[in-house]
Amino acid sequence: MVNNILILLFSFIASLAFSVTFGIHGKDKLLYAGLGGFLVRLVNISLSSFLDNRFVIILISALAASLYGEFMSRKLQVPTAYFIYPSIIPLIPGDMFHYMIASLVTGNIRLAEVQAFDCILSLVALSLGTIIGTTTLQSIRRK
Repeated sequence: MVNNILILLFSFIASLAFSVTFGIHGKDKLLYAGLGGFLVRLVNISLSSFLDNRFVIILISALAASLYGEFMSRKLQVPTAYFIYPSIIPLIPGDMFHYMIASLVTGNIRLAEVQAFDCILSLVALSLGTIIGTTTLQSIRRK
């Protein structure tokens, strides 16, 4: 439980820090961008408790980030990128990439291949979830 609270807090901080470097101005926008990372990680942790498929978990979490970004952009009248990009920061599989490189360096090519495949699948799920959410909401708005 304490571990999950720390993960949520660090996800908020990471999204907030990315928002600052991304050039988002205004305390309210920065806080909402950080909150997006928190909420996306909360969805991710919640789904992980009853799903085993990492691809599906990341896909749904990215979909949540996309929906949150679209909602907040309409509410605050700013581009969706202000909220979608910071919100997906906690989903980027940096740990998987790190372990893949470590396996390559140590000469364990077979493990590196498996980890590379998992990393690519996670990135595909991240992309698909974001695209599905954004295009679905844009097509609903047009109608």
